[in-house]
Amino acid sequence: MSKHLTRLERETVITMNDEESWAEVFTHQRKVITKLDRNPLAKKTEEGMFGSTPWARYELPKNLVSFRAASAKGKERTPAQIAAAEKAAEVLRRNREAGA
Repeated sequence: MSKHLTRLERETVITMNDEESWAEVFTHQRKVITKLDRNPLAKKTEEGMFGSTPWARYELPKNLVSFRAASAKGKERTPAQIAAAEKAAEVLRRNREAGA
């Protein structure tokens, strides 16, 4: 049986700082890999497999990184959506603290 990452473990990490003009993206998410592969400004610097789960590392101009609120697209989150997101974040925090 091939080892793979769970849905919770397939994450994307963006690293950038105030000095450099680029950001580094490390991801195990296929959707993010596909989007970055299609972006001519994103340079793939590494790629590999963790069991059956692909991973990749990219460098891209940090002005392409955006943090938008849900309301920026004209969509307000409902109280139920906010509660679900907070619950998911708490589960993630507990799993990380437990070393899961």
